[in-house]
Amino acid sequence: ASLLALSWQDQSAVETARGLSLNDRESPERRNAAINALIAAKDEGVVDIVAETLRSESESSNLKSQILQSVGRLDH
Repeated sequence: ASLLALSWQDQSAVETARGLSLNDRESPERRNAAINALIAAKDEGVVDIVAETLRSESESSNLKSQILQSVGRLDH
């Protein structure tokens, strides 16, 4: 529900999705879904989230690969 609210530019949904995308206790699939939702909502903070995740040595290569596939949809 929170990810759907992103399409309405709901600020609390944006913050929830940002938190999900950076939470290493969440599954890579859920984190990637949050990043995809932020990209679709054209959230300005998603570029920083993507950069931080890709720079992290502790992140899985699977998550990084999923994120790189999603980045192509960025209009920045």
